[in-house]
Amino acid sequence: MKRVLFIITILVLLIQLCIFPSPTSAKDDPIPACASISTLPATDIYSSQATLRANITSLGDCAWVDVSFQYGTSRGVYTNVTSTVRYASTGTISAVVANLNPCTMYYFQPVARGPVLTRMFPPAKWFLAGVNAGGALHDIILATEVACITYGQELSFGTGGCTQNLFNTGGGSSGGGNVGGMAGTTTTTTPVPLANIRVQNVSLSASKVGVGEQVEVRTTVSNNSNSNGSSKITLYVNGQEVTYQGITLNAGEVKQLSFNVFRNEPGVYQVVVNGFPAGSFTVDYFTNNHALIYAIIALFVIVIGGLLFLLSRRIT
Repeated sequence: MKRVLFIITILVLLIQLCIFPSPTSAKDDPIPACASISTLPATDIYSSQATLRANITSLGDCAWVDVSFQYGTSRGVYTNVTSTVRYASTGTISAVVANLNPCTMYYFQPVARGPVLTRMFPPAKWFLAGVNAGGALHDIILATEVACITYGQELSFGTGGCTQNLFNTGGGSSGGGNVGGMAGTTTTTTPVPLANIRVQNVSLSASKVGVGEQVEVRTTVSNNSNSNGSSKITLYVNGQEVTYQGITLNAGEVKQLSFNVFRNEPGVYQVVVNGFPAGSFTVDYFTNNHALIYAIIALFVIVIGGLLFLLSRRIT
């Protein structure tokens, strides 16, 4: 009987090594570095177009970055975005924007988005799948690719087509109203109403997940106006920006968007999309799936223990 208890104890210790994480934590991993990008003054400014520029100063831990420019007629509000272009090296980049309003101040900033590898699970001892050629347990580290987003500072410029210079070139402005010609002509500009794009509702696919397991964030976005437009839909977790998606909606149009988010550390995480609260999800080492695994292992231990007990009785 003592022999059977000893064998069961050894099995339980092996199971603990398999299931519970080792003392090393994902906190010990180095934080991945995002790309660095700075905004350069706009050039070739005319009454209806301009060239937006930026400088990719570093790729960080990204193999490449997708860069676009977002711009609009209000400070910090960007209703338009240029096409995304992929860059695998540092240097100066540019994009030409057209169909601008004459004699209008525009604000712009570049956005760089690139993938980096980050650890998905803390290192854990795995039985069987983690046995090396020498028969010893070793750590298996799983990693995942996540988006790393960087924004350049906001600059401004004024389009041409004014009878006089109406723009102050100080404070970050990259041009005046008469830059690029069209000076001396009178242009009457009809105000263009902006689109009213808003998040209507947000939901989470799960309220409790395991470490590294993904939660899908679903949101409904609508354009409650008579004008077409574009906007940036941003996902925040515990007050920090995680990712975003650009969206273009016609007047009165409604679209569905979804994000996937995960966390490597146990805890409660609040989710907000463009100021709309989605609730929270809990990350725990022990979930319903884990409970099923533990139950199967416990049943396995009981069966093996019973067989060993019966075998020992026959021998004695």
